[in-house]
Amino acid sequence: MILENMRPSPRVRLSASIVDVLDSFIESVRPELIVDRKVEDGCCDLTLNELRDLIETAASCQSPKEPLSIQLLRYLPVTAAGDVGIASMTAATLGEALETGVRFLPLVFTLFDCHQYSSGNKVVVEMRCRHDLGETCNAVLTELQAGLFRNMAFFAQHAPQSSNKTRYRMRLSFSHEPQGDKQAYREIFGEVPDFGQATNCFSLSKQVLRQSLLTANRVTHSALIKTLEERLHRYGVSESVSDRVRNLIRKALVEGELLTSEEMALRLFMSSRTLNRRLEKENTHIRLLMDQARLEYAKRLLQTTSLPISTVANKSGYKNPSSFSRAFKRYFDVSPGQCRS
Repeated sequence: MILENMRPSPRVRLSASIVDVLDSFIESVRPELIVDRKVEDGCCDLTLNELRDLIETAASCQSPKEPLSIQLLRYLPVTAAGDVGIASMTAATLGEALETGVRFLPLVFTLFDCHQYSSGNKVVVEMRCRHDLGETCNAVLTELQAGLFRNMAFFAQHAPQSSNKTRYRMRLSFSHEPQGDKQAYREIFGEVPDFGQATNCFSLSKQVLRQSLLTANRVTHSALIKTLEERLHRYGVSESVSDRVRNLIRKALVEGELLTSEEMALRLFMSSRTLNRRLEKENTHIRLLMDQARLEYAKRLLQTTSLPISTVANKSGYKNPSSFSRAFKRYFDVSPGQCRS
C-alpha cells in the first residue's frame, strides 16, 4: 500500500480557459487556494490529483442547485479549447467543425477519447474517460466536453446560408445521474439529456451537419490544422484510423491525387484487409469516408473559387458532372449551383 501511494499521479492537459474559470470560482470564496500554473500551447499540465482537487474545490464554492458544468459553460468562451476551438469555428461546415473538434480534442482534453461514427441519418460521437476521477469529476468533465461541442451551433444557425427550417438539435446521453436540477441543462443543451445510460454520447442529424458556418475561413482553418497536426506529433497523441484516412484523402485531393483504398492502406503501413477491419470497428468504411471527403472538398471549391462546376467535379474525383451533381444534391440537399449562389 505504501508503494502504491508513492506512485506519481498521471498527468493530463486541460484547456487553460477552463482552468481559469474554475480558479475564478474558487478565488471568490477561497483566494488562498489559488496557485500559479504554467501554460503551454493554451493548456495547463496537471496531475489527476490536482485536477480532481480543482474540480471538487470549485464545486464546493458554487451553488449546489445547478450542475457545475452548466455554471462553467455559462462563462466559457467558444474559443475555450484554444486553437482547436478556432480551427473548428473556421471550418466550412458544422460537420467539418465537429470532425476537427473530435480529431484534435486530445490536445486540450487528454482525459478523453472521442469516437465519431455514422448511424442512419445521424452522426454519433461517443466520449470515453481514460481515468476514473470519481463520479463528480467524471460527470463535470463529460458534460463540459459536450457543452463545448454544443456551442458550435451558434455559428451554424447564424450563417448566411443557414435555413431557419433546419433546427439544431443535439441528443445527449450520459452514463451518470443529473448533477443538479435537470431542467438547468436546457440553458446550454436546449433539452434535458438522457441520464443513466450505457454510454456517454451525443448525436446530430446529418442535415444539420451540412450547415455552413458564419465564421468559415479557409486560410485560417488550413493554417491551424497544420499547427495542430504538429502538436499531435509533438505530444505523441494517437488518432483513430478513420481520422487518418480522412486526412490522407483531403491532402491527396488538394494535391490533385485520387487515392485507391490499396494506396491508402500502403501509406498507413497496413494491408487493405486490416484497414477495412479497423474501420469496421469504428463503424465506418472506406467508401463512405471517400465520398464524404470528396463532396466536402467540392463544396469548398464551389464556395472559394470560380471554377466551372464540371472542373470542380473532376477535381473532386467525379468523371461525370451529372453523377457529381446528384451525389452533391443528395449529401447537401442543394445543387452545386445553389451552393455557389
